[in-house]
Amino acid sequence: VFQFIIAGLLSTMLGYIYLLYTSQREKEKLIEQLKIESLESRYSALMNHINPHFFFNALNGVSALVRKNNNEKTLDYVDKLSDIFRYTIKSDSKTLVTLSEELTYVEAFRHVMEVRFANKFQIDVDVKQESQTLLLPVLSLLPLLENAVLHGYAVPEGACPVYVRVWHEDGHVHMVVEDRG
Repeated sequence: VFQFIIAGLLSTMLGYIYLLYTSQREKEKLIEQLKIESLESRYSALMNHINPHFFFNALNGVSALVRKNNNEKTLDYVDKLSDIFRYTIKSDSKTLVTLSEELTYVEAFRHVMEVRFANKFQIDVDVKQESQTLLLPVLSLLPLLENAVLHGYAVPEGACPVYVRVWHEDGHVHMVVEDRG
């Protein structure tokens, strides 16, 4: 009888430990999910902040080109803007894109900024071919480039090159955007 009582207590204790363990795992999963949702929410808020700012600057660029009566340049500018806005709208349904897709967007952004800053804007992109298929969050480079434009062009004289380097190492993607600002 004593052995049955001990076996019953051990079984109860092991069952209780198992319940504690599974409960702890569920709490950890919930915490991880909340962290992910928090990051997604912050990312969404950032995107909502960037889009209006960029949109109004883009409209100012169209306005300036129309005043100059440079129809060919205006059409090209509007085409690049539409590429940018199309990519931005499509990005709402995506979370990850290839670096190659992101760099196509950077090219359109470069063109728009060159027009906006009268060809004083330069982007030097250094990305190895094998890195083109890396997955990264959609619109990762825009906030960095916008920041470089904001701070790099605060210095009024001369051209301001922006350097973009992207590589992967030890399972991490590294992005560096540098300017002189």
